[in-house]
Amino acid sequence: MVTYRDDVLKILFGLSNNMCSFRRSDGAAACEEKLIDPEWYSVKARICHIRARSVGGPRYDSSMSDPERNDFPNLLLLCPTHHTLVDDLEPDRYSVEVLTKMKEDAERNADADSEWSRNTALINRAIPVLISVMERLHSLGPTPRTSLKEPQPGQGAANVQATFTASAGGAVSEEHTVTRAASDESRNDDIA
Repeated sequence: MVTYRDDVLKILFGLSNNMCSFRRSDGAAACEEKLIDPEWYSVKARICHIRARSVGGPRYDSSMSDPERNDFPNLLLLCPTHHTLVDDLEPDRYSVEVLTKMKEDAERNADADSEWSRNTALINRAIPVLISVMERLHSLGPTPRTSLKEPQPGQGAANVQATFTASAGGAVSEEHTVTRAASDESRNDDIA
């Protein structure tokens, strides 16, 4: 179980201006997604670790302790789309240096005296929800790194057969059977 300190999360939320911290290379905001809203039943915010929280994660640094991994300098708040982009889709593009600069740019542009940053009641309600969301995501483990450029050996289901019936507006229906053999080259589609 990952342990996040409430004071660290309060600072992250307070400096976020309630927006995803994803930034362009020139430091300008690249995402304006709200992270929490009093009308929502959950939070949109995701905690992104600049250096991964666990072995096998993107940008993992074995020299860091667990408390360092979950401390303010190593964390930023992103929307789900950008969290997925940074950690799962293009982790090589988002290096420690790139993410550190994003964090610094987002925090430099934060309005520490905004109405949002003073909304401690909403931030306090959001923190346990965010922790619950992150624990659920962490329990799934890291996304396996598999290229989608070309089929990989053993990728996909093998020896699968599906039968379905199709009809339109009460017209004559047809039954279709699709069989996928063990290799992509030996694919067989039968119509019964």
